[in-house]
Amino acid sequence: MTDIIRPASVQAPVPAPKGTGIGAASTTKSAPCTCAAMAPLPHGSRIALVSPASPPPSESIDAAVLMLRQWGFDVVEGEHLRDVNRHLPYLAGEDDDRALDVQRALCDDGIDAVMCARGGYGSARILPFLDAQAIREARPKPFFGSSDITALHAWLFETCGRPGWFAPMPATTAVLDDAVARDGLRRAMDRGLPPHGIRLVSTDAQGSDHHAHGVRGVIRGGNLSLLAQGCAGQGRHGFDEPTIALIEEVHEPAYHIDGLLQELLRGGWFRNVRAIALGSWLDCADTETIANIVEDNLHGLGIPIAYGFDFGHGPQASTVPLGVRGRLDIDDGGATLECGASPTNKERKDID
Repeated sequence: MTDIIRPASVQAPVPAPKGTGIGAASTTKSAPCTCAAMAPLPHGSRIALVSPASPPPSESIDAAVLMLRQWGFDVVEGEHLRDVNRHLPYLAGEDDDRALDVQRALCDDGIDAVMCARGGYGSARILPFLDAQAIREARPKPFFGSSDITALHAWLFETCGRPGWFAPMPATTAVLDDAVARDGLRRAMDRGLPPHGIRLVSTDAQGSDHHAHGVRGVIRGGNLSLLAQGCAGQGRHGFDEPTIALIEEVHEPAYHIDGLLQELLRGGWFRNVRAIALGSWLDCADTETIANIVEDNLHGLGIPIAYGFDFGHGPQASTVPLGVRGRLDIDDGGATLECGASPTNKERKDID
């Protein structure tokens, strides 16, 4: 039987300090990350599987556990991994229980990595229950998830200084039924972030207005809906260091995408964003419509925008590091995003 994370020395989550939500800006500069949060996971590593958002089907959890075991990992199920909220069945149990699973997994020295089983909805609801100080004091470890997990990625980096992997999740068809995405996730687990970084390439035609060479910054972002949700209502927005923003979306009509970009603009989220890399827009609108919406809303920022990367909800989704240094290059023939390669001394001066 799969182990279950149960109460030990880790205290129950307490409400986090005000101003540490999804949209809270970073107050310190982040060095190029070579920490344990981006390290490879040897065979036998203990992987905590948690449900911070919506409940995965039990059979999908079983398939994910089997897959991770076949890869050589020891799977530890969060105590509330299989819970379903009685009154709000789109949530995997109660907010404080989901938070407790995440907190324990991040703070337990016997856990080597934390993997979110699926997204859906609900990650932002658990943020007030997480203990940032305890997480900062715990050993860093790889954290995997995407979609709704954008809320946790942003919070963990801006509040606790922890980078993470924006990755398709194991209890979803995005991994279980997609060999390319599955291989990318496994490669990130087995190899971590190599010293030369990870390169993503888009062969889509790029607008001539957005040509760029060597735009550098910390890689942040994720799902557009979650970024807008985090930006709304926060007292401070944007970033204190140069940033490359990754943005993707799924199942949203064109006018919703327009509105979400407007929320980010009004909230000042793009402050210090030096370039934008766009991922997949599965079941949103056709490519031309998305380009028109993006250009209409973001052209005034005067920064390079690259199209056609494969992170997000689309088929063959890449596993991409967040919270690490990156570089974006764009020309007529496509765009290249380098994630995690340490900059040269000259590049460091340019960034700083």
